[in-house]
Parts: sequence; C-alpha cells; structure tokens
Amino acid sequence: MKIYPSLLSLIPFVFIFNGLITRNHETTINIRCNACAGKEMTAFSMSVLRNKQEILFHPKFDSNGFVSIKLNNQDSITIHLHFLEPESSPILPRVYLEPGTRLDVNIEEDISVFKGNLDQFNGFLQKSDAISRKHGTFREVHYDEIHRSTDQEKEAYLLRIRSSYKELDSLIEQDQSLSRYYKDLLININAEYEIDHRLEFDLHKMRLTDMQKNDLSTGKNATGAVPVNFFLGISVNPYLLKFKSSFYVLNLKEHVAYKLRELFEFYWENVDEEKVGKYEFIRSAIDKNPQLAAYPDFFLALSLATDAFLIGIAYDDLLNTVKAFEKDYPHSAYLAELKHILIEQGELKGGMPLKDFTMLDTNGREFKLSDLKGKLVYIDVWATWCGPCVSEFKYSKKLVKRYINKKELVFLYLSKDNKQDVWKKYLRHNPSLQGLHAIQPPRNIRIDTNNVMHLYKINGIPRYILIGKDGKIIDYNAARPSELVTGNYLDSLLSI
Repeated sequence: MKIYPSLLSLIPFVFIFNGLITRNHETTINIRCNACAGKEMTAFSMSVLRNKQEILFHPKFDSNGFVSIKLNNQDSITIHLHFLEPESSPILPRVYLEPGTRLDVNIEEDISVFKGNLDQFNGFLQKSDAISRKHGTFREVHYDEIHRSTDQEKEAYLLRIRSSYKELDSLIEQDQSLSRYYKDLLININAEYEIDHRLEFDLHKMRLTDMQKNDLSTGKNATGAVPVNFFLGISVNPYLLKFKSSFYVLNLKEHVAYKLRELFEFYWENVDEEKVGKYEFIRSAIDKNPQLAAYPDFFLALSLATDAFLIGIAYDDLLNTVKAFEKDYPHSAYLAELKHILIEQGELKGGMPLKDFTMLDTNGREFKLSDLKGKLVYIDVWATWCGPCVSEFKYSKKLVKRYINKKELVFLYLSKDNKQDVWKKYLRHNPSLQGLHAIQPPRNIRIDTNNVMHLYKINGIPRYILIGKDGKIIDYNAARPSELVTGNYLDSLLSI
C-alpha cells in the first residue's frame, strides 16, 4: 500500500474555499426536511483512538422540518446524522465541516442539496456515500462468500469496487470550483471502501515471518532492539486519517493493534523493564520503522490506547505514559483523546463504584449486577464461539468446586452470544459449568450504555471482572481462572 506524504504539507493554516476564510469561528449547519418534522436525530463524530461515537447533539426538527446545529470545532470534523427511529425516515447525509463553515442542507426524500461553504464538496461526498451503501448491502448479503473466495477472486472484487467510483472521480477532477487539496481528499474518500476491504482481507493474513520471529526471540536484553521491518505492510492514508473515516481508521487500528500485541509480548519476555520502560520501548520501535515514523504521535497514541483497551494497563501506569506523551507531543491532535481515555480508565480503577448493567438469566428474567451487592462477584464474559473462553472452563469448574460452600462468592458467566438458543443449548450440554448464567446480546457496543463491553472497555473476550462485596470494582481486568486456581487470591478477598 502506498505511503502518502504528510498532511502538514497539504493543509494551509487558513482554509480558503468558495470564498470562505476562517480561523476557529463558530460552525453552523442548517437543515430543512419537510418529512422530518418533529423527529429527533443524533449528531455524532467518530473518535480516532477509541473507535466510538462521540455524541455531539440530539437535535429535533421543529414542526416546519427545520433544525440548526452550531459547533465550535477547532479542526475539521465529519458529522454523522442519524434518526433515533430510522424507519420510514429519509437518509441523512454525513457532512464534512471546517471551523467557521456555514452550510444549508435541504433534504428531499433521500437526496440532500447543499448551499454555502463546502457545498460542492459535500455534494460529491453524498454521491460517494450512495455508492458505498450499495457495496455495503452487497457485502452484507455475500459476506461469507466473499471471505471464502480465492486471493484472485478477492482482487477482482476489490477492482470492481474501485471501478464503480471512476465516473465520480472524473467529475471531481473536472470541477473547477474545487482546489487540488479538496479534489485529492474526495478521491481518497472514494477509495475508502476498497481500502477498507483490502485492510480487512490483509488482516487475516498478517503474521510475522519466521525470520522476524527469530529476530524477536533474542533473550533478555537492556536495549530492547526491534527489527526495522517489524511493522512491514502498515502505512497511512493521511487524507482518510484527517477525514476521520471511521471504517478506515478502525481497520488500520486493528492492523496496528495486532502487531502491537506481538510487540508487547516481546517486551515482557525479552526486555529488562527496570532499564527500558515500555513507553520508551514502543517509541523507539516506532522511530525505527519508516512506515510509522512520519506519524509518530498517532502511532504512539494508538499504542497507549491499545494498551489501555486490549491489554488492560494499570491506571497509574497509563497516567505516567500519558504524561510522557504530553511532554513529547504537547500539541498533538490525539492528546485530548488520550486524556479522555485516562478519565474513563480512572472510573474503572480499584475502589470505584461498579458500573451497573442489566442482563437476562436462563429463564428470561431481567436482573442487574447491583442486585448481587453483598457478594464477591467474579464475572466471566464469554461466548460459545470463543475458543479461549471455552478452554478456561476446565479451570472454572475447579474454582467452583473449590468454593462450592462459599455462598458469598458468585461466579457469574455473562454470555455475549447473539442467539439465546445457541447459548442455552451449550449450557444444556455442559451442566457441570455451575454458577449464575446470564446473557447480554452485543447490540451496538459503541453507544449501548447498558452493555458490559461498553461500560468496562472490553474489546476482546474472554474477559474477567471482580466486584467486591461492597459493590465496588476490585479489578476490571482480573486474572483468568487458570491463574486463580492455584492461589489463594479469592480467599483473601472473601475475608475482607
């Protein structure tokens, strides 16, 4: 994949477009939609590091079908607009805005007409999104077939996707009202769907070569040397990163996270932590790899976010690394998100009140985590399709047997299966897995405030959580049953 030049050389400090000259002024978007009268919608942007929807507003159309949204954005922003009840409602566009933009949007059925600053740009963006929706529908229907296809068939599929934007690319190139920067941005947005799929396909094939594995098995050392080709295959499209294109950033993060997990494992197994801290080690690894060196703050911030979400770094360690990042990159665009992550992780550290949620037991009855207050609760977040989850059950059974008479200890198995019948069938075939069983279907973990995955920052399972008898968090990323079965840690908690 091509490595693009830095956006610093592409974006002027003052944006000029269709007569717009702006410096951090109020941004206004006025939307008129006769069919939307009285309807409420949500306006959100996508965070880069956390892969979640940042809710900006819940505006409501007045009786005349009009709504006005005002922002004080200090940078460009892509706003996604969706109705809270989408049935039989027009399709709302995603809108690209820069500081000081004033834009009017008139929606007739599923077509939006833009007038004002960035109107031509958003008109082309709407056409691009319409093409992407068609590909999305096809992908949803043929997902398994696409992923089972040969490499040659996948390449042909990707070529068809890219070709479908060819006419739109040509229209963009011919538009004299667009600057070169905006043309390039739009053409890269048109390439987004194909890039997303290529990243998705490549993710399944990402593995270290035998040579790299040997290079990473050097034994304890003080320098923590990392091969310069460790991040081979990872590059950045600066336009899509700047655009905060949600699927592109998500797939890019998954690629980087895959490699980072290997890098973390190498650090723990081979590096003397007293001589080389993890932050310094990761920064050194990024600096040594040319694919990442052009965007050091992005990849370093992403490594810290990965450490927080996937690995479960301790709060004090995260605090120290965020401070180190701020010292190295005081003006980074990702510093605010890291501080937000720090705040969220602080709410999960030991001694904080539990984050409550509702679930269903095997009889379909609702109950809450807080209903178990007064007991020590060991939560096992799992699913029937999760191999590592199931492999831990042999140790879980030993734990349950060991504490069978400790009524103040509850083993809560919380399934994330999509289908209750699959979950119940598994439990019927495994009656020896004793404890309190519950299910909470995944839904949309980015915005579902009742979802354990959302509340406890879980990005992968199995995951284990310990809640004290006082209803406070002991550990939101607790040890696995295989680690607890030989010790007395649970006994020490029961005695409190």
